[in-house]
Amino acid sequence: MEVKHFDDLNLYLKGFEIESIGNKAIKELQIDNKKKGIPLVYSIDGKIYYELADGTITTHSPLNDMIDAKKEKDDAKKNPDSHQD
Repeated sequence: MEVKHFDDLNLYLKGFEIESIGNKAIKELQIDNKKKGIPLVYSIDGKIYYELADGTITTHSPLNDMIDAKKEKDDAKKNPDSHQD
């Protein structure tokens, strides 16, 4: 892959500015998602990793577990008498 070089320093400065804005937004989103219990998802060498809110890193997708838990909670709200321990 050929890398183009530009003589205009302002193009590089604008690129760094855009990258900085993007990195800040991602960091804020990661913090917000951790507070909400939403796992962070990463791909490294084609393998998917999940970072849970408690910092645990796993290759097991917690998303189906989260969906099932929400469904059970919603069902319990709809039918409070049918919930059995």
